[in-house]
Amino acid sequence: NKDMINLKQSLNQHNTSTFDHNEIWNIDGYDNVIIKAKNLIKNAQDELLIQIWKEDIDNELMELLKTAQERIENFILILFSETGNYEMPFNRYYAHYFETEKLEEMKSRWINIVSNGNNMMMSTIYNHILASALTTQFEPMVFLAREYIVHDAYTANILKNLDQSTKDIFGPHMSKIRDIFKY
Repeated sequence: NKDMINLKQSLNQHNTSTFDHNEIWNIDGYDNVIIKAKNLIKNAQDELLIQIWKEDIDNELMELLKTAQERIENFILILFSETGNYEMPFNRYYAHYFETEKLEEMKSRWINIVSNGNNMMMSTIYNHILASALTTQFEPMVFLAREYIVHDAYTANILKNLDQSTKDIFGPHMSKIRDIFKY
């Protein structure tokens, strides 16, 4: 009987919390996407995973990132840059290096963030006016966004540490590394 009561209470809590966090919200407009990004960064406590283009980092966002990387142990920043300028006022970030290919593929920039392992935003940015994002606390979506960013960090970490002979195997700009459909 006691186990049944605990099970019912647990299911009731799960149903309520699941309902509260299942919503997926749409955000329209570049300024609104940036506001949401800043909010997620400000509220991150335990973990912050982010993919962002340098072109979208204003002074306030730079300060927020700088502060976040100092206070959050589980901090990952994947930095993209249209110009190849990866300089930041801190060291805890990975340069992506495949921006040209990604822009050709995706036709847009993006900011993707997972905050505290329970809140995420994924966006598409065409320019400083046209942008949209989705944000949610829905567990499966947060999980996928988190894994996407973490795997980008794994790849960036591997690429950063490859020796020259291995880099030569992948060709100029390591372009063969993206040739994943040829085994």
